[in-house]
Amino acid sequence: MKTKDEWITHITTNVFMEGVSGCWIWKKAIRKDGYGITWYNGNTDYIHRVSYRIFNGDFDPAFIIRHICGNPSCCNPAHLVIGSDQDNSNDMVNRGRSLKGSKQPLSKLVEDNIQPIRDSILSSRVLGNLLGVSKSVILDIKNNKTWKHV
Repeated sequence: MKTKDEWITHITTNVFMEGVSGCWIWKKAIRKDGYGITWYNGNTDYIHRVSYRIFNGDFDPAFIIRHICGNPSCCNPAHLVIGSDQDNSNDMVNRGRSLKGSKQPLSKLVEDNIQPIRDSILSSRVLGNLLGVSKSVILDIKNNKTWKHV
């Protein structure tokens, strides 16, 4: 098992330190979603979680480690803070990373459908039938409750 000093050396020698952002970009194993991973205490773990533990101490596993820089491959301890799942979800929305519109896996509509729906004089029921969605979906679009990004 590595000592704290060995972990600090391991982390700092396996990152690219970006000058402008200050991010420490993990150069080793990276998941498809951009998160760096490493072997820690006999298990695979996210490098940002390991980095937080090494530089700041352990944390309650009920919480998560968030990136204030928004870069999932960053493991700079100055960019890592403890938070809740709700904090993390809020970060995602505030950074524009939430799945909106046609990026939603179950979406039946695309962005090009939205303005014509809003402009249409057809009833919501008729539009819904034509597009394969419910009347309430059409009403939510027309009332700007959904698809606000369009």
